[in-house]
Parts: sequence; structure tokens; C-alpha cells
Amino acid sequence: MAKRIVSNAREDFSLKNLDVIRADIESALKPVGERYNLTFGLGRLTYWPASFNVRLEAKRPDSDKQDFEQYAASCGLRPSDFGAVFTYENAKYTISGINPRSDKYPIVTTREDGQRINFRENIVRDLLKSGLSNGN
Repeated sequence: MAKRIVSNAREDFSLKNLDVIRADIESALKPVGERYNLTFGLGRLTYWPASFNVRLEAKRPDSDKQDFEQYAASCGLRPSDFGAVFTYENAKYTISGINPRSDKYPIVTTREDGQRINFRENIVRDLLKSGLSNGN
């Protein structure tokens, strides 16, 4: 898709021109991330004709692992379980984080196709114990 410059200050926001703006924001954040050793992610975007909101997340490169190590015990897991791979319904999942604020699905995984999927802690714990993983 060719980039289009959003040049008309009176032009209403739309999905099409917000894609261009999002790409420009991501490009502008890149040097800030390099300077402070951060990665930035732009989340869900909502818009109206004259304004828009977007969620900005800044993370250190190893923050997912640090969070997992800190909160793993609260889910009955070991800090060393970060990065463990298990099989569930014929797909491989890698433990890639934890969301301690989630009551139902706190274990963050990455499926072999790159999709992030959250699991209940008891399912992951049982799969790791049963040997359906390369758990450490």
C-alpha cells in the first residue's frame, strides 16, 4: 500500500489516513526507543471526525521475563517456566509472559504461528507437570 500524505488539516480522521499517521508516530518513536532502550507499541485506536485516541505502551526489552519471574509463584509456576513450550490441542505454545491482573487467563503464551494466547494457570501448570512440554 502506498503511503499517502495527510495534508489537509480540515480532513476528517478515517481508518485510511490514521494508518498513515500511526506509521509516522511509530517512526517518530523509534529514536526515543533507541535512546532509552525501550520498545513502543501503539494499541487500540478510537477516532472521531476531529480527534483520535491511541494507547501507547513503553517496555524494556526484558520486562516480560522480569514480570513473569516476579509473579510466577502466584500462579503455581516457577520463574524458570518462562520460555517453556507445551502442546495444547495440536499446537505448540511458548510461555512468554504473565498478566497478574487477570483473574481468568493470566498466563501469556505465543502460539507457533505468532498469535498471543492467554491461558488459565491450572491448564498450563497441568500441561507442564504432565510432560507435554519441554518444561525446565
